Amino acid sequence: EKNKNRVTLTEKTALKMASEEDLPVLTEMVRSLLPGEAGRLFVHELPSLEENLLWAVQCGECWIILHGEEPAGFFCLREGPAEHLDEIRDGKWHYDGSYGILDSFAVIPRYRGSGLSDRMIREAEVLAGAQGKTAVRVEIHRRNEAAKKLLDRCSFRFRGNIPGILPDGQEWRGQGFEKGIS
Repeated sequence: EKNKNRVTLTEKTALKMASEEDLPVLTEMVRSLLPGEAGRLFVHELPSLEENLLWAVQCGECWIILHGEEPAGFFCLREGPAEHLDEIRDGKWHYDGSYGILDSFAVIPRYRGSGLSDRMIREAEVLAGAQGKTAVRVEIHRRNEAAKKLLDRCSFRFRGNIPGILPDGQEWRGQGFEKGIS
């Protein structure tokens, strides 16, 4: 039953930089996530999902992955450094120099399990490499097992814990992962 509506990747996938015209599609993608997931995607100090998405789009950091012509997922790739990532505990980052931050990423539910997430992560790595980055870093919530499995499949390595406080005052229990790129 779980796999009943899963999409098989039969068409070419492509990447496009998100524009302000894509905001309704991006918002719909985020809202299609399971309850609670959307709130963990963006931890900027902006009050709403829409403002976070607009900010990422205007900064040129938001990318949409298409399956044929259909938007199937997105990611935001920011330029490091980021102060909060310096708060890593119980470990350390392994790559010095310029790095990209895979800040938010999601695949709409019917594409989960299709391999699209892996392709999307590889696309983010290629973009970061084209920008001259030596590594990609990502912070996820420590309970996000699906993201941990994805990052492991894509050869990211756990580097340590990253505590913090969310804009609503809740404690954030993040974990940092990193992959060197050439």
